[in-house]
Amino acid sequence: YYRNNVSGTLSLLEAMRASDVGVVGCGLGPGAGVAHAMRTLHADRERTLVLDADGLNHLCDAGAWLGCADSPSDALRVLTPHPGEFARLADALGIKGDATDDAERPRLATDLARATGAVVVLKGRGTVVSDGERCWVCQRGHPCLATGGTGDVLAGVMGALLADRSHAGDAFDRVRSAVLAHALAGEWWARRRGASGGMLATELTEHIPEAIESLRG
Repeated sequence: YYRNNVSGTLSLLEAMRASDVGVVGCGLGPGAGVAHAMRTLHADRERTLVLDADGLNHLCDAGAWLGCADSPSDALRVLTPHPGEFARLADALGIKGDATDDAERPRLATDLARATGAVVVLKGRGTVVSDGERCWVCQRGHPCLATGGTGDVLAGVMGALLADRSHAGDAFDRVRSAVLAHALAGEWWARRRGASGGMLATELTEHIPEAIESLRG
């Protein structure tokens, strides 16, 4: 209902307004209601948003990216594109390069972060995190993570760590901690199952708390 009816987004928007951090985009799909919700949320300068999947697509369609770089620090945006989504954003902003090229990925993530004022997480093998000044490449992970739903898990872990005031570091550090915890959880699943694939996203979540705890301190 909310996908095609603007009034159907009101409960979503009210829930977000009661939160400090929101994770938006996973499984949203198309529709006028979703597009309205995304424009409204992006215009809110008080909440931190982790934007994934259709959260990125709708804002790209709305041409909303150009205002990101002027957002105040308490309105942090975290963008989590895979290479295909990155290409669409980069094209809209005039950023040139191949997001599947390992040699180019750090520069491209940094360019997008600078253009939008966001923390960028360029997903894939060797996920890259950049806030426009700092850049970090994850050296951990496992092929089992290339399965449906694991990106949604990653977005959720980012949101949780950004909202967790007991976790050390600034937004850049918390986001890369989420990426590393996600990667470690995939490695641990593979080792404990003795398998190279076939993991369900729900199985990955079982290892996330242990992975986060291993990073504390």
